[in-house]
Amino acid sequence: MILNSQPKQLRLQDDGQILWQADASNPLPGQPVARVEKGESQLRPRAVLIETEILQGQDKDAVAAFVQSWLEQHIATVLEILHGLTKEEGIDGSAKEIAQKVHDALGILPRQDLEADIAGLDPETRKVLRQRHVRLGPVLVFVPELNKPVAVRLRALLWWLWHDRPLPAPVPKDGAVSVVVDEAQSDPLYYRAIGYPLYAGRAIRVDMLDRVISAVYDSAKDGSFKATHAMAEWLGCSIPDLYKVLEAMG
Repeated sequence: MILNSQPKQLRLQDDGQILWQADASNPLPGQPVARVEKGESQLRPRAVLIETEILQGQDKDAVAAFVQSWLEQHIATVLEILHGLTKEEGIDGSAKEIAQKVHDALGILPRQDLEADIAGLDPETRKVLRQRHVRLGPVLVFVPELNKPVAVRLRALLWWLWHDRPLPAPVPKDGAVSVVVDEAQSDPLYYRAIGYPLYAGRAIRVDMLDRVISAVYDSAKDGSFKATHAMAEWLGCSIPDLYKVLEAMG
């Protein structure tokens, strides 16, 4: 049965379960047949079959290989742009170093971690990075397309699993601009990895954070600037909270 399934009949849940729907036309998720476990790398977890009546009479080794193949393809599809950073064609030198480091960090790094590599770029190699969807922001280097909810949730699962945390991982609501979190109980490396850097007790979607930072740079005069309601709206917070975020960023 499972060996003849279409890809859409399998689904990875935020809690790490892989569900199988017997009816390809049924939009409901189905029943658990496997779970994901930590694998050889952050982007390559293992699919492990669970004990279930659904697998009775089936070649479990073949099903395990089928589900593992589906999982790898699912990750490659959702994170296609991230995987594209490691393609060898048309990239070398500093641009290649940046692309590899951003890939390994699930699509986002502080610019200060890459300054030496960025200094080695020229207009042509910057263009190569733009073609691979890498944004060299003033504070963060990231891949904007990975802010889509499905990519955020998958990166959350992969990071959480790789760091031996029990699933599901805490994830902002789909499309949320920012969310208030308990800094004492929150890992800033995790929130950064999923595209929601943590500043002043607020996890903020990186594309909107970058928009605010760029606006601050553009509007500053003589080393100072005045916050606007538009900037606060971009972050989903008040102006006092906006100042707290910017102060936390230095």
